Amino acid sequence: MLFSSRLWDSLMRTSPSSVLCTVCLLIGVSPLFSETIPKDKWQKFSSEVAGFSILMPGDPAESILLNQMNAFYTDGVKSYEAHVSLDAGSFSAGELIYPQPIDTPSDLSANLDRFQSFAAKNAHGRVVNQEDVSVQGMPGRRISLAFEINGTVYTMDQMLLLKENRLFRLIVMHRSARFDTEDIDRFFNSFSVTGPAKEWKRSRADPNEVVDKSEPEPAPVTTGVTSLECPAYPPSAREAHVGGMVRIQVTTNGKKVTDLKLVGGAAPDLAQAAEQNVRTWKFAENAPTKFTVTYWYVLEGEYEPDPVFNCRAKLELPDKVEVSANW
Repeated sequence: MLFSSRLWDSLMRTSPSSVLCTVCLLIGVSPLFSETIPKDKWQKFSSEVAGFSILMPGDPAESILLNQMNAFYTDGVKSYEAHVSLDAGSFSAGELIYPQPIDTPSDLSANLDRFQSFAAKNAHGRVVNQEDVSVQGMPGRRISLAFEINGTVYTMDQMLLLKENRLFRLIVMHRSARFDTEDIDRFFNSFSVTGPAKEWKRSRADPNEVVDKSEPEPAPVTTGVTSLECPAYPPSAREAHVGGMVRIQVTTNGKKVTDLKLVGGAAPDLAQAAEQNVRTWKFAENAPTKFTVTYWYVLEGEYEPDPVFNCRAKLELPDKVEVSANW
């Protein structure tokens, strides 16, 4: 690439760091800077649903839904994930419980290879580094994935750990600037199993809520939504390959929404889109005046139009809205 003499002279009068940033932008290379997370943001997180604890850089949103299009999905699998979104990326810790053991010595290497390929498939990326590890006697693998968004290469670090019929997945997603290596290691190294897999089931009223096996499930919430604007995937989130869950407590006056409270999900673009959409809902006279709706944003291609509202989304109103878009 050729620089004009005037531009080059201007660069030479600036500071070295400014020159580096400008040159990086001009030649299309992302600056190799990292983001350090303040130490006071880290807090120990122990889930009542999953049997593990870990340090997280903030208060995580929890989810127990696993989409059938996920490469890790199989019949009978149960899932749990705790997720924190930050400006530079996200941290996730999850547990998958399979119907059969996955840490048998004869199939150990094959299973690690299989789950590694699932991770690459989910990210639409390639493995650029891998290392077999052991945590609390559990066999595992730490991998780095590279994937491309609009011509820019991003990275995702993952650690996969096997214990009996449980798969633990620790994920660090980098968006623009990489997280500091010390923060990534702090996250991975703080993980510990605190007990056996929990016995729980999903609530019919709110699919993202968990009820104890011995507790009766609440009665399902009846519908009553008469109209809404079709939900859309935020372009900024789609371009950055950002997806996830947003949970909103809704209060109505029997006709329209009067109050909203965000109770789950931390990606700002997704939360804003969900809040704007739910404010367009109109209700029948017998509709509930208080309920919780869960919005899911996934990158699995456009859905067929909903037969009732003719929206390209999966609508189970007022409980659930699932919006999808192409990668």
